[in-house]
This record gives sequence, structure tokens and C-alpha cells, in this order.
Amino acid sequence: MSKPLTSTQFQILCHSLGLDGAGHGWRSRNYFVTESGSIDYLVCESLVELGLMSKQKAPFCEDFLFLVTRDGETRVTAETRVTAETRVTAETRVTAETPRLSRREQRYRNYLAEDSVLTFGEWLKEQSLRKKFI
Repeated sequence: MSKPLTSTQFQILCHSLGLDGAGHGWRSRNYFVTESGSIDYLVCESLVELGLMSKQKAPFCEDFLFLVTRDGETRVTAETRVTAETRVTAETRVTAETPRLSRREQRYRNYLAEDSVLTFGEWLKEQSLRKKFI
């Protein structure tokens, strides 16, 4: 059996896939961009050595692009330890392990889940306008 991932390795894999730090959510992407020499870069390099990520030069800047491999996706799924009882609808995204979130906290999580280029304040204004016109 392979040795367990460190907390930082697991969180980087989750973030790369668009999941929260506990491995929950919907896989909305598969990339992690970081600069050479940073702590994240060193963690990603360790994941490449384990075969859980692949590395390439980012086409749009001087940084590096890391992609989660199929083995990496499988490892995240295995380490998430989600049981059938904790799966719920996409609207709530609440599991048995997560505490109930306030409306404010849920709104911020929704903002993070969209992976928007807008600031949180801009995103809130956009949501307000959407409600008015829909």
C-alpha cells in the first residue's frame, strides 16, 4: 500500500481539481499553476515523483502548469472517504462531516466554487443584478 499523502499534497490535488480542501464538490478543472522555487512548486514536484501529477511549462507565462493524472484523481477519491450517506444534491453541497453553514458562508463558498475572475464584491453585485432581471 502506498504511503498516505501529506495534508498539503492532498489540498493541492483537491484545489487542482476544483474541490474543497476536504475533497468534496464537483471536479471543475484539472490544473495548478505555480512559479519555480515556491513551496507549492516543491509540493507539486513531489506529486509528480509519485505519479499523481504531470508537469509542463505554462503556455501563457514563465510559470509551470501541473495536471492531475488519473492515478492522482483515483487517490483523491480514495482519500476523501465519502460514503453514500454523505452524498447530497449539488444545491446544498453539505456532507455529514461539514457543519451547517450560515447564509453568508454559503454565499462565499458559492463564489469560490465558480472560480470567478471577479472580486467577491463584484460577484455579489452581479448576483444581485441576476436576481432582479431573472
